[in-house]
Amino acid sequence: MKKLLAIFVLIAALLIAGVGACGKSTTTDGAYKLTHSAADVEHILGWDFIISQCPDIGEYEKVEGFVHRGQTMQLTTGETFSIDEDSPAAWSSTRFVRTEWEGGRFRSFGVGIGFCETAEDLDELVDELLQEQGFWESVQTEGDFMTAVHETETPMQTIQLFLAGKHFLVLIQEFASSDESLFFDKNALTELRSIAQGKISMSELTPLPPEIPGRRLK
Repeated sequence: MKKLLAIFVLIAALLIAGVGACGKSTTTDGAYKLTHSAADVEHILGWDFIISQCPDIGEYEKVEGFVHRGQTMQLTTGETFSIDEDSPAAWSSTRFVRTEWEGGRFRSFGVGIGFCETAEDLDELVDELLQEQGFWESVQTEGDFMTAVHETETPMQTIQLFLAGKHFLVLIQEFASSDESLFFDKNALTELRSIAQGKISMSELTPLPPEIPGRRLK
């Protein structure tokens, strides 16, 4: 993988490393000024809200990380989460749950959210994601956003939803063994994506704080 895509590939890898459809509708709230912190992640797609749509997720320990460009952190699982200095993503987050291997059975759910300073940086990140993750066949344009869904049934069940626009990239992913159930069905995941899209649309862009360095191309 190229370094600029590594952050989102890592999110998928984390979801399946250790390893009942739910869903309701809701509405978005008012204007919000970006803080370029983990608070933005909760605003766009809050974890408590996700659990309210699928209480099963609340039974598992959430693993989460938030990093900005050039930063590395260690997750509670012992894995590292980072963004390279030359990445088009200024910051990114991962939040997920996953079961342990039990006789080959496992399932996981996670959300990755990243922010780019410019539309050009976002386009660069999106182009690589689409090419590497196999989303091209289902890409659609909805106003200022690109969306896509990628599903598989073998060798494992997967549903991956992609959303990009207005400086943001959102990736919602589920993985499960063939004899296990996914947390959300496709319709419920699509609703989560719509919530994130609405929140992003109603958010006000603000400059990056000085602690987040500019991109350093190599």
